[in-house]
Amino acid sequence: MKKKATKNIMHELSLPKELLANLIQNAKKSKVDFLLVIKEEVGKLISKIDMSYLLDEIVKKYDIDVHTTIRLRPKMQNDKTKQNKRKIKP
Repeated sequence: MKKKATKNIMHELSLPKELLANLIQNAKKSKVDFLLVIKEEVGKLISKIDMSYLLDEIVKKYDIDVHTTIRLRPKMQNDKTKQNKRKIKP
């Protein structure tokens, strides 16, 4: 549930402001704690992967096809930069 939706529900229940603030604070803490646990678990899984073996298998089983695009675009110049360039003579 999103923060705004939670606030709307709490407002409709007409609970004291202290209780609402406490509930919102607890919801934020729960979200942070949940994300921390997920981060730790994903970190553990990633640390168990043997990257050299995995890359070796990928190279053996698949052709690698890379496509790139490089664009050079002139930088946008403001009026001061244009004026300074006019003053400089070669």
